[in-house]
Amino acid sequence: MTINAVDVATTAAGTTLGLATPILWCGIGGLVSERSGVLNIGLEGMALIGAFGYYAGAAATGSAIGGIALAVAAAAASAMILAVLAIHGAGDQVITGMAVNLLGSGLTAFLYQAIYGVGAAPTVAAIGPLAIPGLHAIPVLGKSLFDQPVLTYAALLAVPAVAWWLRSTRPGLRLTAAGERPEAVDAAGLNVIAIRYAAVAFSGAACGIAGAYILSQVQDFTADMTAGIGYIALATIIFGNWRPAGVLLGSLLFAAAEAVQTVLQAAGIKVPYDLFLAVPYLVTIVAVSGFVGRVRPPAADGQPYLRQLAEHRGTGATTPPPAHAPLRARQHEREPGPPPHDGRVPVPIRSQTSPHPRSSAAPGSPTTAGPAPTSQRRLVTRTG
Repeated sequence: MTINAVDVATTAAGTTLGLATPILWCGIGGLVSERSGVLNIGLEGMALIGAFGYYAGAAATGSAIGGIALAVAAAAASAMILAVLAIHGAGDQVITGMAVNLLGSGLTAFLYQAIYGVGAAPTVAAIGPLAIPGLHAIPVLGKSLFDQPVLTYAALLAVPAVAWWLRSTRPGLRLTAAGERPEAVDAAGLNVIAIRYAAVAFSGAACGIAGAYILSQVQDFTADMTAGIGYIALATIIFGNWRPAGVLLGSLLFAAAEAVQTVLQAAGIKVPYDLFLAVPYLVTIVAVSGFVGRVRPPAADGQPYLRQLAEHRGTGATTPPPAHAPLRARQHEREPGPPPHDGRVPVPIRSQTSPHPRSSAAPGSPTTAGPAPTSQRRLVTRTG
């Protein structure tokens, strides 16, 4: 069988962008969460909840916009479960993330059967491709790269937008500081817990968009249909060194591995089917294993901030505030010290029987040419 290399390349390029879209959305969401200090292992479950939300919303409203809205809301709500357990509950963030993944898998399967049954279920609206005028007409790769769904373009635009927001805006710098030095953010009078809640909510919304994209392409819901994209997204965050551009490169790399196996399988290459399916995950393992230990995560990633958490619970601070905290933040924790100075200065006064050597002596009295002995001095105080 003859294989046209140009056709394979163009098909693989278009397929790569499509497969990279949900990975990129989950990766951007997880990146923002981890840059704030919350390790979000629950990306997979949030994306699955988002996929079911799109199915339910699109089935109820008959439009893709309704499906996207419900997908974002449902995934963000599931992210709040992680936030409460990991931030307020100070639980182990790996375990809480896995709990969200298990919740998403079981809850979506249960709701699908409870609402739509096991028979024929409605087919929902799809999000079709949007051709970009001019670019779509570029020879060879134009139709593959510039005839994609709007969520793909939005994901590509989100990469520079999030990078600029984290690097150049005050809220973005505060979020980054909450993941690196939360005590410094606290010392500046900002709420570390509120910043982290907002970051986790954003990660849930981004995963909801990823799930909406997946379901909009197949238009029907199946159990565990996200097929591990949340875990691959976690790998892209490590691969990209917690930077949006790196997450994009990692998403394209892992999506390209899956696209190649899809194209080769469609071309009829005589390779075992299971090996084709394992290619993306093998690439993920090899890529991440080469970067672990060479990249640096945010310093406070996965660590709850206990001092503000204790204040929210009303139990007092569990750890002392930082030494550079403002006086108003530390004044109530100072121990009582000596009384303040009243301005009186002790001054040594010489004995009245021994006048100052430069003072004039009375007629007929002996003159003393020096200060009185120490034993004859007494201390008085002078105000002023």
